[in-house]
Amino acid sequence: MERNESLHLFFHLVKRPKDFFTGVKKKLDQYENIIAKDIILDDKYYDIIDEAEYAKVFLYSAASELKILRRAINYRKVFRELERLIWNVIDENKFSNKVYFYLADEGVWGEFIKVLKHRITEKCNVNITIINIQHGFFMLRDGPALKVRHLVNKIFKFFNTYPILGYGFGGSKLDTYFVYGKLEKEFVSKHAPQSKVIVSPMICKGELIDEVYELQQSRSKSDEEIRNGILFAAQLNEINPDCSYSEEELTQKIAPLFKLLKEKGYHVYYRLHPAIPDKDRYIKLLKKYGILENVILANEKKLSEYLVLVGSVMAIQSTTLYDGFVVGRMPVVIRGLSKHFEFTTAHESIDLKKPLDMEVWNAFKNIDRYYRDVVTFELEPEVKFFFNNI
Repeated sequence: MERNESLHLFFHLVKRPKDFFTGVKKKLDQYENIIAKDIILDDKYYDIIDEAEYAKVFLYSAASELKILRRAINYRKVFRELERLIWNVIDENKFSNKVYFYLADEGVWGEFIKVLKHRITEKCNVNITIINIQHGFFMLRDGPALKVRHLVNKIFKFFNTYPILGYGFGGSKLDTYFVYGKLEKEFVSKHAPQSKVIVSPMICKGELIDEVYELQQSRSKSDEEIRNGILFAAQLNEINPDCSYSEEELTQKIAPLFKLLKEKGYHVYYRLHPAIPDKDRYIKLLKKYGILENVILANEKKLSEYLVLVGSVMAIQSTTLYDGFVVGRMPVVIRGLSKHFEFTTAHESIDLKKPLDMEVWNAFKNIDRYYRDVVTFELEPEVKFFFNNI
């Protein structure tokens, strides 16, 4: 039988409520001879990953070393199970000579997936393409101690068959990247010149765009009310090396901004970072510095449900800024509390070290440049070309 089907495998490597592959799946539905499968682990393996990557640590400076130790001890079980699942799917679809691996994570997963690609192509007559979908905001800097990381992985692959370290965003030099914007494209292209890099909000944020569009069809607020709404996305800044202050210092310094915004008639939805394990501690700080009386806590619903209520998204540094941009909400970056960084899309800024009233005025007078009452679904031409040719 002629092998004319292509097999598309989506690796869910961390247990999340989101599906970062929605944009790709939506596009693939338009083609025939496509086999698409999700690779999902049992909960016991996700527990291992959560414990290694996201468990709360009290000595934050030791967090990286602790991750490495936990990976070294436990990740071989996870990698072996993933490899078993993939071999099963490959065996079940022997008439597929083109295989596509999709990741929404890179780091150590990018290195693992390259090992897997090598093993499969050695034994089977298949062509494998690895595609990475950007899922979070990255500081576009080289990872630390790259030579040491390469050496450690070389040793572990020799003795343990699998790597335990990654090389940062773009560091694995995978075949194809779908990224948020031009800055990410420039960064990855510089470090991985052989990789194909495509800018595509529609692919990276497909699920969010779908959700917001559906919610906008039944919205109850007026356009003016929405424009006066602001979503503030808080960070888990204690493990962010770019933040210049402790959580309490930051809360104290940003409090006057929320007071001023309320005085000017804005409704601020304050969204605590979803990874915060002890929300009560953060809420106590919001009370202590008077923020809570000027905002509406916004963690009871999905992000998309708050995005349809606001015209702007504000943060010190958050992926939510980008989420807002792609659905027609103005991103506002708060400056003065962390190291400066370049943001990948058009945006406005409020510098807390400058006169606040004028900063707010200069930012919000530009909302018409960004605001769209209904999100649109126009897939980028380069994306169409890519999928038409695979």
